[in-house]
Amino acid sequence: MHVVHARSPEPGARPLLLGHGWPGSIVEYLNLVGPLAEPARHGADRADAFHVVLPSIPGFGLSTPLREPGWDIARIAAAYAELMARLGYRRYAVHGSDWGALIGRELGRRHPDRVAAAHLTWLPSAVATAEPDPADQLTDEQRERLGASVRRRAAAMAEEMGYGMVQSARPQTLAYGLTDSPVGQLTCTTRPRTARTDPPLGSSPPPCPPAWRRSPTTLRSPCDTSPSAPTRSCTGRAFLRSVRW
Repeated sequence: MHVVHARSPEPGARPLLLGHGWPGSIVEYLNLVGPLAEPARHGADRADAFHVVLPSIPGFGLSTPLREPGWDIARIAAAYAELMARLGYRRYAVHGSDWGALIGRELGRRHPDRVAAAHLTWLPSAVATAEPDPADQLTDEQRERLGASVRRRAAAMAEEMGYGMVQSARPQTLAYGLTDSPVGQLTCTTRPRTARTDPPLGSSPPPCPPAWRRSPTTLRSPCDTSPSAPTRSCTGRAFLRSVRW
């Protein structure tokens, strides 16, 4: 497994694993390595220093191509745990986006004694799937947030999940075109990113409240709309400062 390991020169630095997703790679996080490992050089507090670990998901990027099936989220999480152990880190924090979020959640679930905190930007199971029941005791704001979540999910399932259906049911149909055509590869990779970062003309992304849902080891996405969850406003650095290492 390919990994970038950047140790901080700060004596009080804490280990932090950053997990990428699909379509993506560790390149997404390279610009964060300097500010995280050497915050003082970037105008931040030395106390916010981290030893940064960037693994490439097995089968992705520079990680050795897979020779057998079975590399699911649980197995990858186990590989990450072994990686951190071999690097000498007994307790660490995890950040994950996309598939990295699912792997990070599994890593924290299976190894709560090692994972001090998991900061995750994608949790499909935390998205509302039905309009709130009139009998639910919700405020108008909570009801609106739930409704907005349901509408966003419905729009995404109707307009943005085609790639997932093709890859699940007819992967070879897509594979030959991506293998033979750089333009095809670029189009397939950038299409989801464009849809999520460049809304159609005349529209704007739905507002996302600055509320973070937190469990003992997990800081969930700011778009988590569960009305029953305790909320608080914080930045990633503030959250990591509050962690009991």
